[in-house]
Amino acid sequence: MKKGKRQGSKPVAGKNEPLRPLKVLIAIPSHGDCKAGFLHSVTRAAIHFTSLPYDGSKEVDVTIVKSSLLPEGRARLVARAYDFEATHILFVDTDMKFPPDTIARLLNHNLACVGVNYPRKNMEARPTAYLDSPDYVGPVWSGENATGIQEVSVLGFGCVLIDMRVFDKLDLPFFAIEPQAPEFVKHVGEDVYFCRKLHKAGIPVHIDHDLSKQIAHIGDFEYTNFLSKEAEVVKQALYKEL
Repeated sequence: MKKGKRQGSKPVAGKNEPLRPLKVLIAIPSHGDCKAGFLHSVTRAAIHFTSLPYDGSKEVDVTIVKSSLLPEGRARLVARAYDFEATHILFVDTDMKFPPDTIARLLNHNLACVGVNYPRKNMEARPTAYLDSPDYVGPVWSGENATGIQEVSVLGFGCVLIDMRVFDKLDLPFFAIEPQAPEFVKHVGEDVYFCRKLHKAGIPVHIDHDLSKQIAHIGDFEYTNFLSKEAEVVKQALYKEL
């Protein structure tokens, strides 16, 4: 994949500086059918972003890449973002549902990599964001008391906005499924692999708790962070009975 230099000034312009052009590629890796709620979300998000006032230039495009290999699909989408001369790439999976103002809210954080913390599609509904710090190691919960932006170690790529300048600081490959020592039986996904590359490059990863409470992961039904909370309460109650 050919990498190029990103064009444009700083995201927040100072005095006499032009606003950075905004070109967002909504990047959709697909290996099957898109959920109805997802298609509705993408359409509304693109229209909402296009309609917003902005003193600089602003453009959005949508690309779907079909591949049974997620690392390949995401890499091809990044290549498309370079061709589009995008300033940002918004990865969204075909089983996600999100509000119309998602693009604007993530852009307004002015961060290198920021996304939503969505639940896994199982009855426990554990969140996909994970933190490994001196004070806490484990999943990050977007409960009712969680608000604002939080730096995390890993987040899922179901809905994440990345500044394209990030890729100029990373070596190829950007995405891979990596076996884990010592048995090399378990593997981490391409999203975890990418987050680890960011940390090695000194680039932080963030989640938006407030936006995370307004998204759903579509499976047999819509998994939300409310379900994550209920599952955690039930689990704790079961532990107390042991």
